[in-house]
Amino acid sequence: MIILARWLSVEDYASLALTMALVGYLVYVAGLDFYVSAHREFLSRRFTLDQVVKAQALVLAAGLTLAAPLLWLLLADRDGLARIAAVTGLLIGEAVCAELSRLLIVVGRPTVANVVNFLKAAGWMLPVLIAGPWMASESMLSVLYAAWGFGLLIACSLGLWGLRLPPGRWLRSGPTADLIRRHVRVMPTLVAGTLALRAVFSLDRVFVEWAQSATLLAPYALFAGMGAAFMALVDAGVVARLYPSLVTAIMDGKLDEARHLKQTMFARTAALIALMAATLWLGLDLLLEFIGRVEYSEQAHLAWIVAAAYACHALSMPFHFILYGLSRDRLLTRIHLAAAVLLCLLGVFAALVERGDWVAWAVLTSFLYMMIHKCSAATAALGSAHGSR
Repeated sequence: MIILARWLSVEDYASLALTMALVGYLVYVAGLDFYVSAHREFLSRRFTLDQVVKAQALVLAAGLTLAAPLLWLLLADRDGLARIAAVTGLLIGEAVCAELSRLLIVVGRPTVANVVNFLKAAGWMLPVLIAGPWMASESMLSVLYAAWGFGLLIACSLGLWGLRLPPGRWLRSGPTADLIRRHVRVMPTLVAGTLALRAVFSLDRVFVEWAQSATLLAPYALFAGMGAAFMALVDAGVVARLYPSLVTAIMDGKLDEARHLKQTMFARTAALIALMAATLWLGLDLLLEFIGRVEYSEQAHLAWIVAAAYACHALSMPFHFILYGLSRDRLLTRIHLAAAVLLCLLGVFAALVERGDWVAWAVLTSFLYMMIHKCSAATAALGSAHGSR
């Protein structure tokens, strides 16, 4: 994304950022949060992997019938029919890749999951970056969308191979109706919480564009993309490797082991945050000089605000998974909804006074609220569970 900021016009970069944010949000609509309850059931050994995969595929197909029309509706006034159809294909690929990477993590293959996530998130840009200097700027966006689709195809193929689960095997697996019924009972709570959380990651760009159009949206999207890259590093290096063990320890009643895993996850995340801060301090000026556009350098301070916001989110993850392992889904949903409402109130105010840079402070405030609330709630819940043993 950094090199694309150098090559693309500010308007094209803002358009790409909005499309990626929209697709990223609708991926969660398509998944209907089935993996949250299904993987908890799998870790508690109530259902086999074959049953989970079969049920997850059925729910994803149903979710895509809801997400795809929403995408067409939201893009109808912005893009032509061919572009909307292409983005719909990208949405399907992104949704399938997301479910595959989650399955790979829960079955103990985080390395393959990390490669799938890399190809899904950034690996598709590599051929574009190599050929970019020789491409006409007006064709760059079309080439980017084509490369995005090709990268998703490779990522999905790798994910299916990594599961090592022949299609005939999970198609012939036992009944999945009970697993789906269990999810339907908690789905409204889970989906509301997840969509609220993802709104904190996505609506900021809408408020920035509302306030100051593409002039500020492009640099803001760049810095938010850097924050997302940091979260991907935390997910790959810390969360994906520790959260299944943390959740299993809580479900098995091994609370001392759960506390140790929580502390390990927190310490490793804090170390990565320190590394991120040092990298930003040493490299931000060089990065902006490389991009060579005044629109980005004038908003350099936003990089630090956005980085602080993502750091708060990263530090909240150990406490999030404690609450998840204890099945405190309604509490998590309330926290996420409150954070989304807080962002909307602050974001609308920033847009009305035409201060798009204030949206970054709104995001930081929302993530800080979530971190503090999850920390206090998880600490109390873990203490209560220990006392009831």
